Amino acid sequence: MTALFLKIVNTGISAGWVVLAVLAVRLVLRKAPKWTHVLLWGIVALRLIFPFSLESALSLIPSAQTLPDQLLAGPSFQIHTGVPPVDQRVNEYLGDRYFEGVSVPTGSGRDTMTLFAVLWIVGTLLLLAYMAVSYLRLWLRLSEAVPVEENVFRSRKIEVPFVFGFLKPGIYLPWGMDSETSAYVVRHERAHIRRGDHWWKMIGFLILAVYWFHPLLWAAYLLFCRDIELACDEKVIRELPEEQRADYSQALLDCSIGRDKGTASGIIFPPSFGEQDVKKRIRHILHYRKPVFWATAGAVAGCAVLAVCFLTDPPSEESGMVPTTADLHGIWNGYLFLPINGETYRYEQTDADPEMAVQGELLDSFTEQTGTKTVSWEIYSVQESPDRSVVLAKAEADREVLSGNSVVTATEESQNRYLYRYSPAKRSEPDALQKAKDDGCAVMEDGYASFGQEIWQTFVETAEKGQKASVQVAHYYTLDEEGSSREYYQSVKEDYPILYRFHLEFDGETYTLRWTEEETEYVRTYRYLMHYRGDSSDAEEREFEERYVLTNDNTVTWEDIVNGMLSSQSGDAIDHYSIYTVMERG
Repeated sequence: MTALFLKIVNTGISAGWVVLAVLAVRLVLRKAPKWTHVLLWGIVALRLIFPFSLESALSLIPSAQTLPDQLLAGPSFQIHTGVPPVDQRVNEYLGDRYFEGVSVPTGSGRDTMTLFAVLWIVGTLLLLAYMAVSYLRLWLRLSEAVPVEENVFRSRKIEVPFVFGFLKPGIYLPWGMDSETSAYVVRHERAHIRRGDHWWKMIGFLILAVYWFHPLLWAAYLLFCRDIELACDEKVIRELPEEQRADYSQALLDCSIGRDKGTASGIIFPPSFGEQDVKKRIRHILHYRKPVFWATAGAVAGCAVLAVCFLTDPPSEESGMVPTTADLHGIWNGYLFLPINGETYRYEQTDADPEMAVQGELLDSFTEQTGTKTVSWEIYSVQESPDRSVVLAKAEADREVLSGNSVVTATEESQNRYLYRYSPAKRSEPDALQKAKDDGCAVMEDGYASFGQEIWQTFVETAEKGQKASVQVAHYYTLDEEGSSREYYQSVKEDYPILYRFHLEFDGETYTLRWTEEETEYVRTYRYLMHYRGDSSDAEEREFEERYVLTNDNTVTWEDIVNGMLSSQSGDAIDHYSIYTVMERG
C-alpha cells in the first residue's frame, strides 16, 4: 500500500508541472477555440492515468521520481526534484537531521508513509461515497420527472436545467421555464451530450478523488469544468444568428439567478446550463468571433508540443545510476566510492580484462595507507562506457623498506589495473518481507525463525517419510549500525534490508535448492537435510538452537562444518547450506 501511495505522490508531482504548463499555454491561446483548452486538460489526465511513460530528450518534466523508494526502506534518502537549488537545500537539511536509527527511530520513514497512505485511502473513499450518495439523491428527486419531448424532461423538484445519466443521458428542465429559454437550454445541453461532456466530467472527478491531496489538481478540475462550458457555448453560438446571442445570454443569466446548488453540483455532476462563471461566459458569448484557421492550427500544434514535452520522462541520468548516500571516498570494503558531478557513486570490481579497456579522462585520484604500504589510485573513464557505469582504476604502490640504518621508500615496478562497474543498491522492495509472509514462506529474520515454523515443520515431516515435498524459505537481513564499523556501515547501508527467497524441493531422494541473487539464478542439489540441536555458541543472546543444514554427507557433525569454515585449508570446507534455524533467546 505504501509503495502504491508513493507512486501516486510522484505521479501527482509530475502532473503538477503539466498543470503549470497548461495554465501558461492557456494564456497564450486565449484567442483560440475553447475546445483546445479542454484538450490541454486531457493531457493532464493522461499523465495522471497512465502508470508509465516513455523517456525522451524533449521532456520538460524536471524529475519523474521526486521521492525515491529509499523513503520507505531507509535508512536515509534524498529527494530529486530536478531543480538543483531545491535539491541541495532540502537534501542538506535531510542529511543533517534525518537518519534512521540515529536522529529518528528506525523505520519511521516507512511508518510515516503508511500513515499517509491510510489517510489517502480514507480521503478517496470519502469523496467517492459523497459522489455516490449525491448522485443517488438526485436520481430519486428526478424519479417523478415528466417527459415533454424526446430525451427532455421537466421536474418540479429542480431549479436549474442539466444533463443527467450516462448510457442514456436526459435533459432535465425546471417546471416553470418558458419555451424560449427552454429552446436555448436544450440546444446547449444537447451539445454537451454530443461532445460527451457528461462522461469527461465524471472521469475528471474520479481522477480528482484519487489525487485529492494535490491543490493544483483541484484548481485544474475547476478550470476544466469552466472550459467545458465555454467550449459548449461556442459550439451553440456558431450555429445561431448573431442577433440571437443576446437572447441566449439572457437565458443563461436567468438560469443562474437563484440557482439551487444542491440540485446539480458544479463539481460532481454532469454539466449544468447555469453553472461556472456566468459573467465571463456572457461576455465571451457577446464578443465571440470565429477564430481564423491559423489560430486553430497553432492551438492544435501547441497541444501536440505540450504532449510530447510533458507526457514523457527525462532520460535516466547516468543510465539509471543512483548516487549513494555513503559518506566515503576511495576504496572501502572492496567497493570504490567515486565522486562524479558532485554526487558519489559506488562501484564494485569486475572480472573483465582491464587490458581491453580504452582509457578516457581522469576522473579522480587518491591514496590509501596499509601498514608500510602506500597505494596511489587513479580512476579513469572508459571510452566504451560513456555513461561512466564502468571505470578503469590504476594502482601504484610505494613500500617503506629498511636500507642500512635508514628507512627509504621503494616504488614497485608493476602497476595494477582493475575494472570497476557501477554497483546499485541491493536492498529489497519495502514490502518484500510482508509479501513473503503473505505468499506462505517460512521466514528467518537475522538468523531467527520468525514466521511459518509450522510450514517448515510440515515440509520436514513429509520429507522424512520419503514423500515428495516443497517449501518456500525467506532469509531477511537488516544491518546493525552499532555492531558495525563506521566505514563498513556506510559502504553497505543501502543494501539493507535485503531478502532472499529460496525454493527447496524434495523429490523422494534428492533435495534441490533454487534461488536468485542479483539477477543470477542458482541451483544446488543435496542428498541429506541434517537436523542439528545443541547449545548456542552465543550464550549471552541465545541458549539453544536448532539448525537444518543441507549436505551430501550424513556423517558430518555441526562442529565439522564450523571447523571447515574456519580452516585456512580450502580442502577442509564441507559443502553445505544452512537453510533454516530456530533459536531460543535467553
